Formats: sequence, C-alpha cells, structure tokens
Amino acid sequence: MTSANEPTSRLKCGGCGKVLSVPISLAGRQVKCPKCAHAFRVPDAKPTATPADLAPPTAPSPNRGAGRSTASDPGNVSLSREKLEVLYPNFFTSSGLLMRLWKSLAGSAPFSPSAINKHLQFGDSRAAVVVSVSPLLVAAYSDERDCVVMLKFSEELVATYRLKPGSRLITVNTYMQGPNRPVADLIEGPLSRGNWHNVIPMIADFLSDDMDTIESRKQAIKDEEWQRTAMLGAEYVQTKPGKARDGRPLDSWKPCVTSLF
Repeated sequence: MTSANEPTSRLKCGGCGKVLSVPISLAGRQVKCPKCAHAFRVPDAKPTATPADLAPPTAPSPNRGAGRSTASDPGNVSLSREKLEVLYPNFFTSSGLLMRLWKSLAGSAPFSPSAINKHLQFGDSRAAVVVSVSPLLVAAYSDERDCVVMLKFSEELVATYRLKPGSRLITVNTYMQGPNRPVADLIEGPLSRGNWHNVIPMIADFLSDDMDTIESRKQAIKDEEWQRTAMLGAEYVQTKPGKARDGRPLDSWKPCVTSLF
C-alpha cells in the first residue's frame, strides 16, 4: 500500500479518463486503473506540472480567449531512441549534434532527446490520419485552430507500420505564441478556439514504443474527430497541393509555406 508521504504523479487513465495519483516509484512499470482495470505504463518520473521549458506563455487574444498552457489529453508516452534513429540515422553522432545545434539556432526545434521526450509526455494528444502513402502524408489535427498540419515522411515507414490511406495515428501537439492569426500553412476551421500562432506536431507511433498507451488514446478519441481529421486532410491536399511539412520532430514546427498564397 502506498505511504501517505510517498511522492506521486497525476496521470489520466486512457480507458475511463479517471485522473489517478500514481507513486513515482512505479515509473516504467505496468499498472491497472482501479476503476476500469485498464492497463498502462507509468512514464518515467516527472513533475506534476508542465515544465516551464515546454509550456508556452498564454497567447494574447483578448477577443477570443486565452490559450491553454497545459494539455487536456497529455501524450504520456516516452521517446524511443531506436525509432528516433530511424527518422534521423545520424542523430546521436557528432554530425547529428551539429545538425541539431544548427536547427535550434535557425528556429524553434526541440533539438535534444529530453526536449522531444517532454513534448511526447506533456503535449496534447489528438487524432492523426494517413492521407496518402505515395508520398506518405499524415494529417495531424489541432483542436486549438480546428485545422490539420500536413506532414510528409519517408515512404519506407509505410511497410514498417503497415500504413494505408485512412490509417489512424496519434499526434502530440505543443504550441507557439505569436500573432493572433495562424501561420500561413494552417487553414483555420470554423471550430477554431483562436489560440496559438503555430502548432508543433509529433507522431507518437513513429517515436515511441509505448504502443499500449497509444492504442488506448486512439480508442478514447471520438469518431467525430477522426472523421474531421480525414476530411480536413483531404481538403488540405486539394487546397495546397504539394505542400507539407517535414514530419520529423526537429522540423515539424516549420511552416511549409510563408505566405497566404
């Protein structure tokens, strides 16, 4: 039985949505929800609040409400070094370090493994749908702007993950502050909350081995969100043909167009 003085982490059950206080000593182990018996992996120990280096400041939007600084549905998955190396074969070499430093100077890339891991653990998890496999395009949904971020990946991933048009994935999003309007490659939808200037998506399936947690989150997402993501993805490729961001984690923040046209 847990001691009253033992430090805990607050985690949301992917089965029933109950917020649980889980002892930090159980980090990395499989546990079951006492309410619904859903099994999930306890992430590595982390503070109960979103760390300051991940949570962006509240976006200034006096007419449309302030943006959230914490995720409604945190990803709660951990980074896999092996999967990261599939996307960036030289990530942990000296040349990879130089690449990461350069990208960090050029923009807002989470260039360290720890930053990517925090993104996956604390970011907001939402629906992502494969739009096409040649090229491999994935539409990652954001409820903040009611839009998708179109992401392009190597077609080698198609066979690895047995992907086809309509395959369901999970995106974990964090956000960037800026002007009230979204960046130019986002097509804002009618259900937009008007929060945040840019979306930084990462596809959890391609970056984490915590597949039980990922599958549980997929089951928790409503059909309406899956359908809307697929519809917005199809509309996007018609509206902006040939336009997609590099979907890998060092680059997915970068808009694929810089103007409205």
